[in-house]
Amino acid sequence: MLLKFSKVLDPKLIKIFVNNYYMNKAKTFFFKISIIILALLGIKQLIYINQSKAKDIKNEEESLLNESVRVLNECLDLENKNKRTLKKSIELIEYCLEEYGYKN
Repeated sequence: MLLKFSKVLDPKLIKIFVNNYYMNKAKTFFFKISIIILALLGIKQLIYINQSKAKDIKNEEESLLNESVRVLNECLDLENKNKRTLKKSIELIEYCLEEYGYKN
């Protein structure tokens, strides 16, 4: 059966079919490789975005904590804590809570 078709087909046509077959294989290979590379680049970009957001959140929390420490040190007057009575210290804490409020 194959001999019958080989007599009909010109060797030049067979060569074109073979070249076309390998060309299609090469095209699909390069297409698959480009899809994989684009996917890896996209994943890398997502990781970078998440890391930068995490840094921003960390910096924001750190600045909030530093501001809270500054306000508490200013309000509670920790340098003179031994000179105050317990009642005065409690009054000072209540004043600070009323003045600066309680933040979650």
